Amino acid sequence: MKKRLLVTVTGVLLSVATVLAILPVYASSDEPERSANSFYSVAQEYKLGMESLLADHPMIAAKDTVGGIEMSMPAPTKEFQALNPLHAASVQAEGQASSEEAKPATEAKAAKSAAATPVNKPKKNVPKNVITINGRDMKYAKKLSMKATAYTAHPSENGPWGAVDALGNDLKLGTVAVDPDVIPLGTKLFVTGYQFRHLPEGGYVAVASDTGSKIKKKRIDLFVPVSKKVGSTFGVQQIEVYVLK
Repeated sequence: MKKRLLVTVTGVLLSVATVLAILPVYASSDEPERSANSFYSVAQEYKLGMESLLADHPMIAAKDTVGGIEMSMPAPTKEFQALNPLHAASVQAEGQASSEEAKPATEAKAAKSAAATPVNKPKKNVPKNVITINGRDMKYAKKLSMKATAYTAHPSENGPWGAVDALGNDLKLGTVAVDPDVIPLGTKLFVTGYQFRHLPEGGYVAVASDTGSKIKKKRIDLFVPVSKKVGSTFGVQQIEVYVLK
């Protein structure tokens, strides 16, 4: 950091060449009196190097300089610091003091930043084998990928028993036919993954309460409350069936 100092020069300064020439004489003699102001006396008084002082004022002509000039004082040279260890130690102590003063503010800022950073809390354990149905979480025993067809209440699709399931209940939305060796009768199911606008969008809860001669292994037949013609448009689809507990 440079300090600003008003130096009163009472006489005409010597040229740069003259000043450099008389340095040995001044160096061997006593310190000049303050009244004989010159670049040399200023350098000696403020412990500065002549070259740095002259270089710091290139716009000031040495011969034309008069009193009342505001001068910018350069920092002490490395040579001066080397010859004056006490001054160097003082400068170092000032730097350390400034660093120590800034340290609490830096630590406080870091602590504030850490406090503002949200802490990721561990998520609660999510139960396995749970599916949400109509806003409710329901556990399931297993999930099956099954080939699905659809049937209606038309007599040609139900044989001599009429529009009832294997348990004697009337056919209705939610009735499905399964292979009892794969899914026992009476099992509650969640059926989803189909594409048919006459069934609930997204899936629905059904009961395995019917059978069929062609419904074997991972085959399932969904009752649809529509005409035989409309029911035939369901075709064959691969769907997902959750066996609920």
